[in-house]
Amino acid sequence: MPTNPVSNAPPEALTGSEPQHPIDESAAVRTAECESNPGSSESQPEVRTTILVVDDRLPDREYLVTLLEHAGYRVLEAADGVDALAKAREEQPDLVITDVLMQGMDGFELVRQIREHGETRDIPVILFTAAYDEEAARDLVALCPGTVILVKPTESQRVLRTIAQLLRGSESAARQMPEDFQRRHLSLLANKLYDSLETRGPVSTELRTTGERLASVAEAVPALMFFVDAKQRCQFVNETCRDWLGMHLEEVYGKTLAEVLGEKAYERVRPNVIRALSGQRVVFEMLQTYRDISRYIRATYVPDCEPAGEVRGFLSLEEDLTDHAVRNTARVEPATALTPSL
Repeated sequence: MPTNPVSNAPPEALTGSEPQHPIDESAAVRTAECESNPGSSESQPEVRTTILVVDDRLPDREYLVTLLEHAGYRVLEAADGVDALAKAREEQPDLVITDVLMQGMDGFELVRQIREHGETRDIPVILFTAAYDEEAARDLVALCPGTVILVKPTESQRVLRTIAQLLRGSESAARQMPEDFQRRHLSLLANKLYDSLETRGPVSTELRTTGERLASVAEAVPALMFFVDAKQRCQFVNETCRDWLGMHLEEVYGKTLAEVLGEKAYERVRPNVIRALSGQRVVFEMLQTYRDISRYIRATYVPDCEPAGEVRGFLSLEEDLTDHAVRNTARVEPATALTPSL
């Protein structure tokens, strides 16, 4: 049997929107064991419960598949969020258990899209991850109806109990996702990318590769990510650069921020660039124009500082809030309005 995310070590945490009425955990385990025993006439279902397992790491996926099949469940597999969403719509499984940090579409975006479609919005979801164990991730999970988070590693029986609890839970997964969920999700992504940059020293091939892996998570949502060094040269940018700025990735690396954004657009954000390069975390909203297309953006600049305090650069995350701003015209501020967050 493969080994990886589930172990005999004490479980880390179970957080998020847990069902309101806890069940008898020993009964939940007995139920899973009965389902795995074809000779048991007590609870052998006519149609087996179907669980969709989503993870881009094969060993992790194989472990869960083995565990769940042994427990009597019918198991489907997906290696990424896009494939998982398609299988969820086609198969309509009884539950989804997914990793969070995956390329293309991460677990949080998968939950959001599952909840947006009528045929899948009631499916409970377990986010099973070692990458997101901080308070911000737990707060985000709390906004996801019918969803809980399990932190790797955790013991196998805890996984089975959590599955049974969700399948029998009373909370409606169809509760509407909050309007600012995507913004909070992107903010969490920005912080994770910043953490990865901070722990890998000066910009390097390894840093760029890691950055691209994390940034690929944001491709399913409208966000522009780039990393700028202390001399304001772009060292990393995600695919959204092509849509927003009309530039291929190889055209961006090494160019100054003014060259990439254009002089007019750069002058609008320059005061915030200076703040970020002085070590301040800055958040602001404004009407910005790229390639003659105006967007109402929310930008977050996160400085990358050495332990001694020297600033090596900053990570930028820009979200397109145009549609929301149009619906709430009273909220749109002049282009020069800033709301720095220190």
